[in-house]
Amino acid sequence: MEKRKKIGIDLDVVLNNLHDVWLARYSIDYDDNVTIQDMDVWDIVSIVKPECGEKIFEYLREPNFFFNLDIVEGAKQVIEFLAEQYDLYVVTAYLPETCFDKVRWIRKNDLAIRDENIIFINNKSLVDLDYLIDDGPHNFKNLKCTGLIFDMPYNRDMTLKSNLHRVNGWFEIKEYFENKLKIREIASNFKYGYR
Repeated sequence: MEKRKKIGIDLDVVLNNLHDVWLARYSIDYDDNVTIQDMDVWDIVSIVKPECGEKIFEYLREPNFFFNLDIVEGAKQVIEFLAEQYDLYVVTAYLPETCFDKVRWIRKNDLAIRDENIIFINNKSLVDLDYLIDDGPHNFKNLKCTGLIFDMPYNRDMTLKSNLHRVNGWFEIKEYFENKLKIREIASNFKYGYR
């Protein structure tokens, strides 16, 4: 039997609506109106008002901040589909104050990902994966596997290579992997002489 391939899935923005809530909270507190469309660079500190600056990260450290985020449209259904054929891992940034809430969030949303497959790490290229689904441009710099970059304004200037593909949401992710599975089935049938 063929070994199952491993898919790493980023949590923040890819699975949850982090930016919607984070930027709304900031905009209320600092009388601003920043949205995700304004984030054309990864460095959020350069987008917020100077009086906020690095304090923007304090929201993330609040108890229950991550736990109360919503799930991205299509994520649950597509993860259930992927779990039938692949080993799934959540590969998310490590911030000590957020770990417990992130695990609770995954459980609350009943995702088909086991607790032991939740990896907190800031250098995702160290994880042995076949695929990584992520929005952060920096996570694809030294990546050895195939990357699916979750489309966001701050990653649109990335050059796509043979191992890096842009996806616009979870339904495109499903389509990508459906095509992979069809190709694998065709190759398997050809190998065994089926026509």
